[in-house]
Amino acid sequence: MRFRYIDRTKGLAILLVVVGHLIAREPPPGDVEWYEHLKHIIYTFHMPLFMAVSGLVYGLTWKPAPTLGGDMTDARRRVLRLLPSYLLFGIVVFLGKLTFQTLGQGVDNPLNGAGDLVRLLVRPSASFASFLWYIYALSVLYIVFPLAFRAARGYLLPLLVVSGAFWLLPNGTWFAWDKLRLFTVFYVMGVIAGRHHEVALRWLGTLWIPALVAFVALLPFAEHNDWAGWATAWVSLLALPGLLRATESWPLGLLDTIGRYTLIIYLTNTIFIGLLKVAAVHVGVWEGRFFPLIAVVMTVVAIGGAILLKRTVLPLYRPLDRITS
Repeated sequence: MRFRYIDRTKGLAILLVVVGHLIAREPPPGDVEWYEHLKHIIYTFHMPLFMAVSGLVYGLTWKPAPTLGGDMTDARRRVLRLLPSYLLFGIVVFLGKLTFQTLGQGVDNPLNGAGDLVRLLVRPSASFASFLWYIYALSVLYIVFPLAFRAARGYLLPLLVVSGAFWLLPNGTWFAWDKLRLFTVFYVMGVIAGRHHEVALRWLGTLWIPALVAFVALLPFAEHNDWAGWATAWVSLLALPGLLRATESWPLGLLDTIGRYTLIIYLTNTIFIGLLKVAAVHVGVWEGRFFPLIAVVMTVVAIGGAILLKRTVLPLYRPLDRITS
């Protein structure tokens, strides 16, 4: 069963991901301070929201198996849907960066050598394709969560406490630990909501309006204050899904559509954005005064191009279609 508010929340989350990727490292010459502020605000809550929605979907679709072997069979099925796409698009990005670096075009996060391919496998958030870290981290969670669930004897609250305690542990980039350390707690919160969905919907219906008020009030402070940033992240989990559930009857078909193509948009958005940046540098319009228009074009092409690719090209080759669905 599909829930429209979940599709729309996924659509909003991936839209924010795309906007946050428009400038990766070096901004265009000139004044783009408005975008830097927007990006910093988006980054305070968009990945917590994205991870919570991923946990929600997992909680709705996952059922503990009678045996550990059954749990691992389910985990393997989920991981084999994600990791091939991670590796494939990692290689695509590697070849693309290699090509454009050779041509002397503007490339963000350039390659340093063949060792970059090893880093893609063991330090995803520090790799040349760092934007793909979410796919890697989600694969790790698919393997670890059922094991942790069994260790907690089927209780979710201890897992929420443990994942919250991750914030107290030392940081590091090996095996996406830097991202898992920060965002696993949001994923577990989403799993709890999915496993107890009817109860979660009642709480959502009660709390989303005060949460939305708090979210709007916190946003101006989220960029410069860590506490306000994390508070913004937490209230967004109620504010934004609650708003989209309360407006399910509204004609927001664009968010519905984007939400159904979340994976392919995530995998390809920076590729489209990178190509457009190279084109803008080549024709001499990669400047701050043109960036508002360029930002709109990048966003539309990154989302529309991904959906078009998924609808027209990938279905011609079933394995590619399967790992990007």
